[in-house]
Amino acid sequence: MKENLPVTYTDHRLHIEDVSVAELVRSYGTPLYVYSASYFESRLDLYNRGKEGKEDSIQFCYGMKASSNLALLRLVASRGWGADIVSGGELFRCQKAGIDPKKIVFSGVGKTEEEIRYALESEIHLFSVESPSELRTISRIAAEMGKKAPVGIRINPDVDPKTHPYISTGLKENKFGIGHDQALEIYKEAASLPGIQIKAAGFHIGSQLLDFSSYEEAARRLLKLVHEIEAAGISIDEIDVGGGLGIDYLENHDLSQPLETPDPAAFVKQIWQWINESDANASGKKRKITFEPGRSVAGNSGFLITRVLYRKSNEDRQFFICDAAMNDLLRPSLYQAYHRVIPENQSRGSSFGDLVGPVCESGDFLARGRELPDFQEGDIAVLASAGAYGFIMGSNYNTRPRAAEVLVRGNEHSLIRKRETYDQLLENELL
Repeated sequence: MKENLPVTYTDHRLHIEDVSVAELVRSYGTPLYVYSASYFESRLDLYNRGKEGKEDSIQFCYGMKASSNLALLRLVASRGWGADIVSGGELFRCQKAGIDPKKIVFSGVGKTEEEIRYALESEIHLFSVESPSELRTISRIAAEMGKKAPVGIRINPDVDPKTHPYISTGLKENKFGIGHDQALEIYKEAASLPGIQIKAAGFHIGSQLLDFSSYEEAARRLLKLVHEIEAAGISIDEIDVGGGLGIDYLENHDLSQPLETPDPAAFVKQIWQWINESDANASGKKRKITFEPGRSVAGNSGFLITRVLYRKSNEDRQFFICDAAMNDLLRPSLYQAYHRVIPENQSRGSSFGDLVGPVCESGDFLARGRELPDFQEGDIAVLASAGAYGFIMGSNYNTRPRAAEVLVRGNEHSLIRKRETYDQLLENELL
């Protein structure tokens, strides 16, 4: 599908929606994360379009580990979405943002006893169970509390999503889920345990997926297993297909042209067909399907704005040293990820080099060995596709305060997270 990024040039100066980047920098300083509310909402709406006519049997749970500012979570709640969480802290955020706990799926391999109790007290929709030990712990705690814990088993389908190994989650060498060959016995054990209500089966094969074929293979393998589980007398009413739909990181994209991206509505309809209408569904049973999109909603809604402090040359290498660093945007150092670097001033030429930060690490780079705008000292650089796994993976390494966050809508902008201060960095430390 074709869609437009929320950035344009007016008189050679970059704007996010209708607000100039220069105005944002004057108002809030740098480094600065900026999100387009209109783009974020448009992605939620595209997914919702895919469940038209099937509203009662499709649930979207935003993968909030992608980006979890309360202002963004309120947009999620406004569209009727739930959330996919991986910690008690994320559950707390959801509650503060007004997301219905009955639409929350708790994923993750290491849920603590405190988190399990908190989730049971909150009456969440589902625990996505990832090990026999976790299942037994949930059973014990639920029985002690006099509750029934709604559970689904996350099955590791051993399907190669052909993505970066750090974000592949569905292979047998990954830490996630329960092996396909173990699943039937685990379901039988779950059916015998107190405090357990079996509701679902699920998988999540990875992230930044641009090819639906991996989903088809995983869905067909899971359905075959579900039929075996139901033949043993255990009903499965819901299939959790995780998230993982990718985005265009603009590596070879002309910013004046629309993006070519996977269509979320078509993705939802296709998975619905594979699970509920295909030959693989031998039972003919219509099952509820839960989707957990994160990156594909937030990724291209967000931008990291930074100021170039210095230019420096080492023989044939040009370095542009800026005030954002790996503690602000970790993905290039961690994944060797590509983020498009856009000049605020369109009139700049180009230069081959590195965009690097002030952190005392050779791995502190935002773009390395690339054709970049020929920035001058004081120029503003904008890193695109930073809405997912950007601010949220930030740290205070080198005692650096984390950036401010701003939401833009049309020609209006508002601060949604204050820039940290030095005092705040130290307030929990004791002499």
